[in-house]
Amino acid sequence: MPIFDGLRSDADRRAALSRQRSQELRLHSLELQITSELRLARQDAASRNAQITVAEKNLRLSEEELRLAQQRYRQGVADNREIVEAQNRLAIASDNYVEAVYQYNLSRVELARAKGDVRTVLTEKVE
Repeated sequence: MPIFDGLRSDADRRAALSRQRSQELRLHSLELQITSELRLARQDAASRNAQITVAEKNLRLSEEELRLAQQRYRQGVADNREIVEAQNRLAIASDNYVEAVYQYNLSRVELARAKGDVRTVLTEKVE
Protein backbone atom coordinates (compact mmCIF):
# COMPACT_ATOMS: atom_id res chain seq x y z
CA MET A 1 0.00 0.00 0.00
CA PRO A 2 1.58 3.27 -1.07
CA ILE A 3 2.04 5.93 1.60
CA PHE A 4 2.08 8.94 -0.75
CA ASP A 5 -0.73 9.11 -3.31
CA GLY A 6 0.20 12.46 -4.82
CA LEU A 7 -2.39 14.32 -2.73
CA ARG A 8 -5.14 12.41 -4.52
CA SER A 9 -7.09 11.63 -1.33
CA ASP A 10 -7.13 15.33 -0.40
CA ALA A 11 -8.37 16.24 -3.87
CA ASP A 12 -11.05 13.53 -3.71
CA ARG A 13 -12.16 14.80 -0.30
CA ARG A 14 -12.41 18.38 -1.59
CA ALA A 15 -14.34 17.22 -4.66
CA ALA A 16 -16.76 15.29 -2.44
CA LEU A 17 -17.21 18.34 -0.19
CA SER A 18 -17.82 20.48 -3.26
CA ARG A 19 -20.49 18.06 -4.54
CA GLN A 20 -22.08 17.98 -1.08
CA ARG A 21 -22.17 21.80 -0.91
CA SER A 22 -23.65 21.94 -4.41
CA GLN A 23 -26.42 19.53 -3.41
CA GLU A 24 -27.11 21.52 -0.24
CA LEU A 25 -27.46 24.71 -2.30
CA ARG A 26 -29.82 22.98 -4.73
CA LEU A 27 -31.90 21.71 -1.82
CA HIS A 28 -32.06 25.18 -0.27
CA SER A 29 -33.05 26.69 -3.61
CA LEU A 30 -35.79 24.10 -4.03
CA GLU A 31 -37.11 24.78 -0.51
CA LEU A 32 -37.29 28.50 -1.27
CA GLN A 33 -39.10 27.83 -4.55
CA ILE A 34 -41.67 25.57 -2.86
CA THR A 35 -42.25 28.08 -0.08
CA SER A 36 -42.73 30.85 -2.64
CA GLU A 37 -45.14 28.77 -4.74
CA LEU A 38 -47.15 27.84 -1.66
CA ARG A 39 -47.40 31.46 -0.49
CA LEU A 40 -48.45 32.66 -3.94
CA ALA A 41 -51.01 29.85 -4.28
CA ARG A 42 -52.54 30.76 -0.90
CA GLN A 43 -52.72 34.43 -1.83
CA ASP A 44 -54.27 33.62 -5.20
CA ALA A 45 -56.91 31.38 -3.61
CA ALA A 46 -57.78 34.03 -1.04
CA SER A 47 -58.02 36.68 -3.75
CA ARG A 48 -60.23 34.47 -5.91
CA ASN A 49 -62.46 33.80 -2.90
CA ALA A 50 -62.88 37.55 -2.42
CA GLN A 51 -63.82 37.84 -6.09
CA ILE A 52 -66.64 35.38 -5.51
CA THR A 53 -68.03 37.67 -2.81
CA VAL A 54 -67.95 40.64 -5.18
CA ALA A 55 -69.57 38.61 -7.96
CA GLU A 56 -72.33 37.45 -5.59
CA LYS A 57 -73.09 41.05 -4.60
CA ASN A 58 -73.13 42.10 -8.24
CA LEU A 59 -75.48 39.21 -9.05
CA ARG A 60 -77.90 40.21 -6.27
CA LEU A 61 -77.77 43.82 -7.41
CA SER A 62 -78.58 42.77 -10.99
CA GLU A 63 -81.49 40.64 -9.78
CA GLU A 64 -82.86 43.60 -7.84
CA GLU A 65 -82.38 45.86 -10.86
CA LEU A 66 -84.38 43.44 -13.01
CA ARG A 67 -87.13 43.22 -10.39
CA LEU A 68 -87.41 47.01 -10.27
CA ALA A 69 -87.40 47.28 -14.07
CA GLN A 70 -90.25 44.75 -14.27
CA GLN A 71 -92.16 46.63 -11.62
CA ARG A 72 -91.75 49.94 -13.49
CA TYR A 73 -92.88 48.23 -16.71
CA ARG A 74 -96.02 46.86 -15.02
CA GLN A 75 -96.83 50.34 -13.74
CA GLY A 76 -96.38 51.78 -17.24
CA VAL A 77 -93.45 54.01 -16.29
CA ALA A 78 -90.86 52.20 -18.45
CA ASP A 79 -90.77 50.25 -21.68
CA ASN A 80 -89.58 46.71 -22.29
CA ARG A 81 -86.14 47.94 -23.41
CA GLU A 82 -85.28 48.62 -19.79
CA ILE A 83 -86.26 45.05 -18.88
CA VAL A 84 -84.16 43.62 -21.70
CA GLU A 85 -81.15 45.67 -20.61
CA ALA A 86 -81.61 44.55 -17.00
CA GLN A 87 -81.87 40.93 -18.14
CA ASN A 88 -78.66 41.37 -20.12
CA ARG A 89 -76.86 42.79 -17.07
CA LEU A 90 -78.19 39.90 -14.98
CA ALA A 91 -76.87 37.38 -17.51
CA ILE A 92 -73.47 39.06 -17.48
CA ALA A 93 -73.42 39.10 -13.67
CA SER A 94 -74.36 35.43 -13.61
CA ASP A 95 -71.55 34.60 -16.05
CA ASN A 96 -69.12 36.61 -13.93
CA TYR A 97 -70.17 34.68 -10.83
CA VAL A 98 -69.69 31.33 -12.54
CA GLU A 99 -66.28 32.46 -13.80
CA ALA A 100 -65.27 33.61 -10.29
CA VAL A 101 -66.22 30.24 -8.80
CA TYR A 102 -64.36 28.44 -11.58
CA GLN A 103 -61.21 30.54 -11.08
CA TYR A 104 -61.40 30.00 -7.32
CA ASN A 105 -61.58 26.23 -7.77
CA LEU A 106 -58.64 26.34 -10.16
CA SER A 107 -56.64 28.27 -7.60
CA ARG A 108 -57.53 25.67 -4.95
CA VAL A 109 -56.22 22.92 -7.22
CA GLU A 110 -53.01 24.91 -7.71
CA LEU A 111 -52.76 25.30 -3.95
CA ALA A 112 -53.21 21.56 -3.57
CA ARG A 113 -50.45 20.96 -6.08
CA ALA A 114 -48.11 23.38 -4.32
CA LYS A 115 -48.94 21.92 -0.93
CA GLY A 116 -48.61 18.34 -2.14
CA ASP A 117 -51.79 17.16 -0.45
CA VAL A 118 -54.77 17.31 -2.79
CA ARG A 119 -57.32 15.62 -0.54
CA THR A 120 -56.75 17.90 2.45
CA VAL A 121 -56.61 21.16 0.50
CA LEU A 122 -59.71 20.46 -1.57
CA THR A 123 -61.81 19.91 1.54
CA GLU A 124 -60.78 23.17 3.22
CA LYS A 125 -61.98 26.63 2.31
CA VAL A 126 -59.34 29.35 1.92
CA GLU A 127 -60.25 32.70 3.38
